[in-house]
Amino acid sequence: MVVAENQAGHATGPRARRTRCCVAAVVVAMVVLAGIAIIYPPPQYSFFVAGHAYGNPGTKRTGVYPPFRNAFETMRSDGSLAFGFLTGDAVCHATKQAFDALDADLAALPVDVLRIAGNHELKARPLFEARYGKTWHSFEHQGDQFIILDGMAAQWSITGEQLTFLKAALANSRAGRNVFMFVHQILWWDSGHEFLGKVRPNSTDGLGDAPNYWSVIHPLLREAGSEVYVFAGDVGAFPEQVAFQHHTDGNVHLILSGMGGASDDNYVRVAVFADGSVEIAKQPLPR
Repeated sequence: MVVAENQAGHATGPRARRTRCCVAAVVVAMVVLAGIAIIYPPPQYSFFVAGHAYGNPGTKRTGVYPPFRNAFETMRSDGSLAFGFLTGDAVCHATKQAFDALDADLAALPVDVLRIAGNHELKARPLFEARYGKTWHSFEHQGDQFIILDGMAAQWSITGEQLTFLKAALANSRAGRNVFMFVHQILWWDSGHEFLGKVRPNSTDGLGDAPNYWSVIHPLLREAGSEVYVFAGDVGAFPEQVAFQHHTDGNVHLILSGMGGASDDNYVRVAVFADGSVEIAKQPLPR
């Protein structure tokens, strides 16, 4: 949903909804003093996004990064939670034992968790695909389009069959609703873009000479008739790294989130409201 202005000159749409929620917090604080309770509607649904969920680089531990596992209690109490996404590198070593341990930990959550393939998982691509299916696919939920991509298939570019798939998925999205995309690699990582600042990927494994995000994919997303939210998870493995960023260019939102050793390990909670508005909330990991 694109932000517009109504006749009174006030913004409407998802970004306006976020503003109204901030204002609402002040209003609630004022009316509570007067003994009045105001209840705002809950989201239509929510989901979480977690990058680099195996945690510290080189670890011999299997299963979910312990600080992330500590967040499961909060997730279990979220009545709006519909599903979750692991944006790659959820295991350090792509073995049956590592995937078994990961799945056992995730079974503690009351929702399905979708796996995006990272460079670690794809060290054993046949095993990953046998367990979790094709590395790019899409589905619809409550009118919103969800698209999972494989950044390793063509050296951090989206080309060929996968590009054809992406175009079709975008064409199938509903006008006025949202598109949520998930990939492991920071496909838009490019030193020529100042907003990236100190952002560095955990790994450049498989990076080609000329990734096509800015030349092909970003223009495609800008032309979509929806707000597009793109999540990547290959950040946060090292203390000096940026572990979260949310950059907006028109209708396209580029969101990085990860964990594993950064000073601000985090995951993201995304809340979607009945009017199509979206709230992105960084969730610091409990220690």
